[in-house]
Amino acid sequence: MNILVCVHALKGESGNVPFRSSALDGAIQTAERIPDLRITAVAMEDFDGAELLRSSMALAADKALLLQGHGPSPYDCVGLGAMLAEAVRTAEGEPDPVDAVFCGDSDLGQDGLGPALAGYLGWPQVTGVSKVEADGAGLKVWRNWEGECALLQVETPCVLSFLPSEDPASYPQLSRLMAANQAELPSRKIQTASDLRQSLAFRPRPREKRISYGAVWEDVESVVKALADDHMI
Repeated sequence: MNILVCVHALKGESGNVPFRSSALDGAIQTAERIPDLRITAVAMEDFDGAELLRSSMALAADKALLLQGHGPSPYDCVGLGAMLAEAVRTAEGEPDPVDAVFCGDSDLGQDGLGPALAGYLGWPQVTGVSKVEADGAGLKVWRNWEGECALLQVETPCVLSFLPSEDPASYPQLSRLMAANQAELPSRKIQTASDLRQSLAFRPRPREKRISYGAVWEDVESVVKALADDHMI
C-alpha cells in the first residue's frame, strides 16, 4: 500500500512550531498494522518544505516529494489542496499509484485540507481519524469526533485526516537522521492553482460576559442564563 503524507505546515499568526505532524504520526502507527506500507512525505517548497521532508524521512518516510510552483498563501489550505491533488493525479500513471493521502486534522494551516483535497480528487474522505487498519481492498477507520466514536469501512483511494496523537513524540535513529540529511529530494513543478483563495486565518477571541449585580435573585438568574448560553448547564 502506497500513501502520500502531507507534512506541509502553513504559517499562521502563531508562527513556526516544533515539527510534529499528525499525518506522519498516523502513518507511523498505520505502518505497525500494515507491514507493506510505503510512506511518501510531501510538502511545498515554500515555508521550509525541504526541512520538513528531511525530518519526515529521519522519522519514518521512505521517500519524499518537494512540490514547486505558485504556492498557496500563508493561510491557504484550499490552494494547498489543489496543488496536492495535481501531484496525486500525476502519480496515477506511475507503477505505484497513491492508495491514500494522510493529512493532519488540526495541524498548523491544515484545517480543512483533507475535505478540500478530497473534493478536488473526487475521493471519499474521513476526518477525526485516530486509527487505521487494512480491510480487504479498503481500510477500516476509527473516527472520533465531539466525544463520539465510529468504525468506518472506506474504499481506496481515499483521504484521511488524523487527529493529533496522544503518544510521546518520536525521535529518529542516528542512521536515519544522517541518511535523511544526505538524501536527494525529488521535486515536481505544479502549475495548478485553486479558484478559491483564503487571505486570512485567525481564532476569535473568547467572548467576555459582564454580569451586573443587583438583588440576589437577579444575580442568580443572570449567572444561570450565562452558564446556559455556554452550554455548561
